[in-house]
Amino acid sequence: MKRISATMKELIAEVIGDGNMFDKARQEKATAGSKGVGLNTPPHAEPKRVRRGTIPPSGLRPMEDFNPAEPAILHNAINDCIVTWDWERADDFRKNAVYDAEGRVTWDGHVFDGWGNVLGG
Repeated sequence: MKRISATMKELIAEVIGDGNMFDKARQEKATAGSKGVGLNTPPHAEPKRVRRGTIPPSGLRPMEDFNPAEPAILHNAINDCIVTWDWERADDFRKNAVYDAEGRVTWDGHVFDGWGNVLGG
């Protein structure tokens, strides 16, 4: 039998929410530790809030098509910068990434909203 794990906030959001609150609660939890700089942000960096409505640079692909096992660049919506993807973290990404209704992915304190090939192809 598969065990269900959820926080009280997530359960309440699912029962009385608009159907999207469960994802929002998970995203808030995932971004709580975000420092908003890069994959290797020092622990003393100041956190930055996600700017809602930030549009990734043109030419980037939607996150639903992202393959974490391949080299790539990702647009981090928290601080509006490009991050080089470390494909060696693909397994952790597959297990812990949270997709929201707008197509963004929250993972390891980052909010990615677009990706591109390293060589531009």
